[in-house]
Amino acid sequence: MKVFIIGFLILLVSCGSKNSGPKTKKIIENSYGEPVIAKLFDKECDENHSLSRLGFMDVFYKQSGMERSERFDFSDYQGNPLSGKFVKNVYHSGQYVDRFRYNETLKIAIPVSSRVVQESQPLYICGDDSSYPRDSIEASAFSALLSLEKSYQFYIDSTNDSSLPSISLNMNERYVKELIYKETDNEIYLISSELVDNAIYSFEDKSISFYPQNKDNPIFGSSPAWRIPFITSHEMGHHILNYYIPVDEFFSIQLAGNCGNFSFGKILIEEMDPQTEGILKILLAYHEAFADIFAYLSLGPKYNTLVGVDCMHTSREVDSNIFEDYTEKKLTSAVVESYLKPVSVKDLTIKKSCSTPNFTDPHDVGAVVAHTMGAMLKLGNIMTAADKLRVMINWVKLVKVKFPIMMLMSPKEYLKETIKMFFEVLNNYSALNENHCAYIDQAFAGLNYVTTYSEATGECSVK
Repeated sequence: MKVFIIGFLILLVSCGSKNSGPKTKKIIENSYGEPVIAKLFDKECDENHSLSRLGFMDVFYKQSGMERSERFDFSDYQGNPLSGKFVKNVYHSGQYVDRFRYNETLKIAIPVSSRVVQESQPLYICGDDSSYPRDSIEASAFSALLSLEKSYQFYIDSTNDSSLPSISLNMNERYVKELIYKETDNEIYLISSELVDNAIYSFEDKSISFYPQNKDNPIFGSSPAWRIPFITSHEMGHHILNYYIPVDEFFSIQLAGNCGNFSFGKILIEEMDPQTEGILKILLAYHEAFADIFAYLSLGPKYNTLVGVDCMHTSREVDSNIFEDYTEKKLTSAVVESYLKPVSVKDLTIKKSCSTPNFTDPHDVGAVVAHTMGAMLKLGNIMTAADKLRVMINWVKLVKVKFPIMMLMSPKEYLKETIKMFFEVLNNYSALNENHCAYIDQAFAGLNYVTTYSEATGECSVK
C-alpha cells in the first residue's frame, strides 16, 4: 500500500525556477538566526593541483564538553576531488531559496517558487602535511568524515556487509525560506529565515548536508554540528535504516526543502487515513531511535558522548533515562496517545524546546524508544556493541518482512507488535529474564504488554 505525503517545506515547482516580477524586496525578519559562513582556506586548489591520495590530516571534534583535535589517516581518500570508499563525493557552498505565500484560509504556507543561488561545488584538497584552519570548509569536511569513517568501519566489522550504498556529503550548505508577508504593486515584504545549526539526511540523493552555525545563539553551544560526532553518525543511521527499510518502498514521498529533504518534524499529510498516518509516524520515530542507537554504538564511549552539547545532553543521550526537564523516557499511555493522534496545524508549527520534550515530535519519541531499547539490550547477557547492532538490524529486517501485513493494524497495535518483535529478536541473543519483565512493565506501560516470569526456567515471556 502506498500513500502520498507532502512535506511542510515541499516544493511544488521544479528546482531552479525563477521568481517573477521586478518588485522591491524588503526583508522584515530573520527568524532562524545569522549564519557563520565557513570559507575555503585553499582557494587556489583545483583538479589540476589536488592530491591523488591523502595522508594524515588534523581533525577537530567535540569530546566531553571540550574541543579536541587528532591526526587521522585519510590514506583511503583522494583529494581530486575529495572522496573515499563510503563517502563518494564531498561538495560545498550550495545555496538554495524557497519562497512561500501564507494562505489565511488553509493556515499553511503555499510554495511559490524555488531557485538555486549557487550550485554545490566539489571540494579539492591540495595540502598533505599542514593543518587546515579549524573554521575552514576543508577542516569541517574532515570533521564530518572522521565520524563517518569510524561508523562505517564499525558497520562493516559488525555485519560483514559491504553492499551499503555510498553517500555524498554537503558542507556549508545554505538554505533560505522566504515567506511573503505583504505584497503591493511595487513592493514585496518577506519573512526570511536561513536554516542554521542543523544536519539533514536526504532520502532522495543519499546525502548528508550540514548547515552553518548560528552566530548569536548556537543551538549546540560552542561547536557546530559537524564537529559533534554523534550528530554526523546519527545522520548515517538514517541512511542505514533506509537501506533496510526504504521509505519510498511503502510510502510514495514527495521530498521537501531544497529539492531533496523529507522533513520529519513538519509533515502535512494529504489523502491519508488516520491509520496509515499513524503507522508512518511510528516509522519516523523508529528512524530517530535507530539513528541514535547506531551513533551511540558505532562511535564508542570516546566519541559518542553528548556532554557539553547544548540541546542534546541528557535529552538525546541513549543512556539517559530523563529529558533535560527530568521527564522520564518511558512509553506511557500519555506519550503513545499524544504521538499517535492525527497531525494538526498546531503540531506542525509548534516551536521545539530544548528543555521540554514534545511528544508529537518523532525526535523526542524516538529518544524514548532509543533509551528503552538500549536499556533492554543491557539487562541480559553481556553483549558487544556489534551484537547489539545485529539485534537492531535483525529487528528492522523483521519489521520490513511483516510490514505489508501489519499495515492493516491500528497504529497502536502496530507499535505494540513491532516493539514486541524487538523483544523476540533480543531473546534470540540474550534470553529475556526477570529484569526484562520488570522493565517492560514500567517502561512500556502504554502498550499494555502482559509479562510472565517463570522461576523454573528463569525466563520472561511477553504477550
